[in-house]
Amino acid sequence: FMSGEESAADGVWDAFLAEQGRDVARASAVSAGCADTVLAAIERDGELSLLLKAAGEIGLIDALSGPGPVTLLAPPDSAFINLGADERTSAALSMDLGEVIRYHVSTDEVVGGQSQRMSSLTGAPITLSLSSGSPAGISANGQPVLDITRACNGQVLKVGAVLVPGTP
Repeated sequence: FMSGEESAADGVWDAFLAEQGRDVARASAVSAGCADTVLAAIERDGELSLLLKAAGEIGLIDALSGPGPVTLLAPPDSAFINLGADERTSAALSMDLGEVIRYHVSTDEVVGGQSQRMSSLTGAPITLSLSSGSPAGISANGQPVLDITRACNGQVLKVGAVLVPGTP
């Protein structure tokens, strides 16, 4: 899925995408009375298996199942599979997998009905904007939010593409 020169990060991404069947360990950090967590939401969604796998590989399972708040911007499997298909997502292939995935997680809560800037776990900003052209009525860094799933410790915003740190 890349043309031209390959970077050192290519092997990590190739291995990540090739091992889709690997199980992710479950965490027990769920606070009392909170079973419907962000982690549980992505485990139930058949389109988020690659994101779930990546979260396990980089140690985010506790954060996604903990007390929160946590906002997860969740690209579907097809977005990961199509990485490198355009100039915007090609940049992600030369980045560290952990940095890209952590960029999709924030401890900020989404405030309904208004645009806002959130800080990702990498410290880089994520911009949520009202968008009448998006199924959920908002976009994240210009990418449509397709669906919002509420959880007891936060929310999952399914986005149409992998968000790349440092790109609009």
